[in-house]
Amino acid sequence: MGLRMRRIYAAVFAIIMPGLGQIYNGQILKGFAYLIIEHVVNTLARINQSIYLDFNGLHAEALQNVNYQFALFYPGIYIIGILDAYRNAVKDVPPAPAVDPYFIAAGFLGTVSVIYPRFLPFPLLLGGGAIIVPILIGVWIHRKT
Repeated sequence: MGLRMRRIYAAVFAIIMPGLGQIYNGQILKGFAYLIIEHVVNTLARINQSIYLDFNGLHAEALQNVNYQFALFYPGIYIIGILDAYRNAVKDVPPAPAVDPYFIAAGFLGTVSVIYPRFLPFPLLLGGGAIIVPILIGVWIHRKT
């Protein structure tokens, strides 16, 4: 596998679950730290319960279920985990600096979707997409650098 493809794999693993990208990179302790932090914030914010309600058409109940004091931390933790896995996947090749605006856009859109979910038809699904799609676009565009 090419060194540049390692970045894409690390980013995809981190998108699946923050911490998996670090474990893929061989940073086991850091990966477990991300896994623990993500699970704690996810549990405190009640994100999984709200996703379940949202996917079953109970959008108002999903929004009432979320603990926003902790939910606002989730996009940042999620994006930092992905960016860290992406940047540390290849040791001697610096990452493309042009990818960072995509991560910044993802953080901004994710946070805005947490603040204004009532304006989205599927708040949690579209909020998650607002985080993942810009990152995937940036990683795909700059996959050869």
